[in-house]
Amino acid sequence: MNKRGIRDHSIHESAPCRQGGGRLFTLVELLITVMILAILTSLLLPALNRARGKAQSAGCLNNMKMLGIASTQYSGDFDDWLVPNWNGDGTEYSIDIRYRIWIGMLCGFNENSPTTAAAWALWAKTGPYGVAWGYHYPRRIGSFSCPGDPNLLYGSNITNYHINPFLHGGAVNNRNDQPGRTRKNTQIAAPGQAVSMAEGVQPGSIFVFGSDYSGSGSKNTINYIRHHGRAGYLFADGHAEHLTEARALATRSASGVADRILKAGFQP
Repeated sequence: MNKRGIRDHSIHESAPCRQGGGRLFTLVELLITVMILAILTSLLLPALNRARGKAQSAGCLNNMKMLGIASTQYSGDFDDWLVPNWNGDGTEYSIDIRYRIWIGMLCGFNENSPTTAAAWALWAKTGPYGVAWGYHYPRRIGSFSCPGDPNLLYGSNITNYHINPFLHGGAVNNRNDQPGRTRKNTQIAAPGQAVSMAEGVQPGSIFVFGSDYSGSGSKNTINYIRHHGRAGYLFADGHAEHLTEARALATRSASGVADRILKAGFQP
């Protein structure tokens, strides 16, 4: 109250009010709040990305282990023979004949399985060995798609995991398209060193190849980008791990030749 008995409201003019008595934020307070949220977000995002990357890497290795189990079960049904890259005449080799490629053999495909991308759109049946392959865009399904790959399996993208033709044989494994030697598990000298499958650079292929046909496991053949400088490798004993390119290039073949991880643990 002032001397004239009139209530003085001047002390309340600096605090914005809304009808009902609730206090509004000032522009400065709003900007400070936004800045705090931005700082917290910048601190949390790297941790969230690392956690997501670890989850994707774990999912990738789990897929490869599932494929390893399926391969072992296949060998159990076929007198210990490894699943070949291609089961047929090398002159007719085609990934479109799905029941003859290793993916189809593990998934239980036959002559009546679909042959076109459109027909595969809803195909994701689990095969006799517990793995599935198929398209269901935009969902990621089956055991052949790495969680770390933003591109789903569709059209020309067949698989993220590629069989090692030097070990499994049964199809082309060099520039001359010569059939590779097939072998039994008992013919692998060191299963823990012999690479069965790896994350290749060619999603449109079913076996490991690229511009490097030596079996070195270089970045020209293996995809080391998806998992921040590492790539998934499945070994003949069933274990899977992510390796760097340097680790791969430091591996010698069974005959002692340097830079030959795809030829280690067995006699090609």
